[in-house]
Amino acid sequence: MSGIRNRLAAAQLLVLIGCTSGGEAVPAVRAGDDSEYLYLWTSSADSSAPDFLAVIAVRPDTGRYGSLITTLPIPGGRNGPHHTEHELAEDRQLFANGFGSGRSFIFDLRDGARPRLAGEFAGQAGLSHPHSFLRLPNGNVLATFQMSHQPSGMAPGGLVELTPAGQMVRSSSAVAPGVPPGLRPYSGAIVPAIDRIVTSTTDMDADSPYRANQVQIWRLSDLALLHTITLPAGARGNEGD
Repeated sequence: MSGIRNRLAAAQLLVLIGCTSGGEAVPAVRAGDDSEYLYLWTSSADSSAPDFLAVIAVRPDTGRYGSLITTLPIPGGRNGPHHTEHELAEDRQLFANGFGSGRSFIFDLRDGARPRLAGEFAGQAGLSHPHSFLRLPNGNVLATFQMSHQPSGMAPGGLVELTPAGQMVRSSSAVAPGVPPGLRPYSGAIVPAIDRIVTSTTDMDADSPYRANQVQIWRLSDLALLHTITLPAGARGNEGD
């Protein structure tokens, strides 16, 4: 239990300093709504226990502010809890990835204090290691996948549209003429007004020889890759993330 509490203390700091590979915190409900819980996707301090989703009370008027309500353990450990959706969607299904294992999980948060695991998935359409999740205007989820497996080795990944249950709808590869082999789709933004998706790139592997610094522009309506733009080096060197 001490390991869980230590990990929760570290995860709560992420709310203040931003996401690291150690876990992710997300608002309890959609932006603008009255939030009662904070959900922390994290792991035990010594990796001996399963990864878990923790539920923290955040309403000051309940008398439980900051209290741990419950945890939901995930079968199997060492997933490397990483990114989740940044906020809950209308259906209250939360997508979260375990970047270390390449597995992703769908949490059903319709009963806010009693989360349940609604599904999980790994590779899709030859793509592996999903990273970021964005909600599409139709309610489906757009996932960036960092890599694809090719006979010559690892290659750029791509985009996958998934239903809220995690079923693949369609996919599109980030591979195109002139695209560097180390490009790894990372995060992104959806711009429905102009039928576009913009994704950034960086490799989650700190030891990778590739440090791509591109952005890619896709057509939202059919996920077609339209442009890959190499950015000039900035003050931080790799500006693709």
